[in-house]
Parts: sequence; C-alpha cells; structure tokens
Amino acid sequence: MNELKVTSDIIRDLIPLVKDGVASTDSVQLVEAGIQLDEQLKAEFEQYDELSFESKELDLPPALDMKIISAMKRSFFMTQMLILIAGTAIGIAVTNSFEMMYNFLLMPFIGALAIFSFKSKWKFIVPIAILAITFVWQLTARIIIEDSAMSAFADAIFFSIVYALLSAIGLIIGLLLKYAFGKEKDHYE
Repeated sequence: MNELKVTSDIIRDLIPLVKDGVASTDSVQLVEAGIQLDEQLKAEFEQYDELSFESKELDLPPALDMKIISAMKRSFFMTQMLILIAGTAIGIAVTNSFEMMYNFLLMPFIGALAIFSFKSKWKFIVPIAILAITFVWQLTARIIIEDSAMSAFADAIFFSIVYALLSAIGLIIGLLLKYAFGKEKDHYE
C-alpha cells in the first residue's frame, strides 16, 4: 500500500477536531507529532481557542434578531388563535350530537389557552365571544330545525351560558396555572 504524506495542511484541518475533543486517537497522535515538529503549527494549535471563539460569534445585527423573534412570536400567536377558533367551532358544532359532553373538556381548555395566548385584557373577552358565537350559531340552527322560535331562543340561551361558564372556568384554571408556574420560576431563580 502507498504511504500517505501528512502535510501541515492536514494537521491544520485536524486541529479543530482535536481541540473540540471529537478526533480519533490516531488523529490526536498525528496532531501531537505535527506540532512537535513544526513551531508554526504549535503556535496555531495554542491560538486555536482564541481564534475559534472569535469566529463563533454571530455577527447578526440586533434588528435581524428582533425580526426573527417577532416572526416566531407571530407564528406562535397565529397557531394559538387557530386552535382557539377551531376548538370553539368544533365545540359549538357538536352541541346537537352524542359528542356534546366533550365540551366539558374543550371549553375550559379554550379558556385556559386564552390566558396563555393573549397578553392584554383580551383574554377575558373569550367567554363573552363564546357566548355570542354559541348564541348566534344555536339560534340559527334551532330556527332552521324547529318551528318554534321561542324554544330555539331558550335552547340557544341555555347552551350559550353553559359554554361561556365553562370557558370562564378554564380562564380561572389558566390563571391559577400561570400563577403556579410563575411562583415555581421565581423559586428557582
């Protein structure tokens, strides 16, 4: 087999691996032998930590960092809004079916999610929004199905109040969880 010639460039290529602790034993021995024979390689080996630290620093401008962070926040907020809207629509839509009992889990979840989704006082509007949406949805569906507008109105009011109360319970649960997680975070800091 032909013998390979180990040049100083090969040693330079192996120095980062050796310094990072991921090089094989043979590579470590090769670098050690190379830096013993070449003073310039030895100096580069000793200066590697300083050079690598300087090259690892990101030169991203702060404006770009803020754009990335705001894009991530916007994406996260939009996902939460989609979950809130879809959950509300599903909960209201299954009212007249056998799956109606899932609303005892779904509506409080929507209320709790609102606590973590909204930063301002908008989170407290969620039960009111659910009340209004449920009332309009149920009233429209009941009038189409039933002949009696009075019965449809009573049913729509009943389901609207129940779902609004369930989402308000979820808001309270979310506030308690946020308080508990905040206390836990303060405890460890």
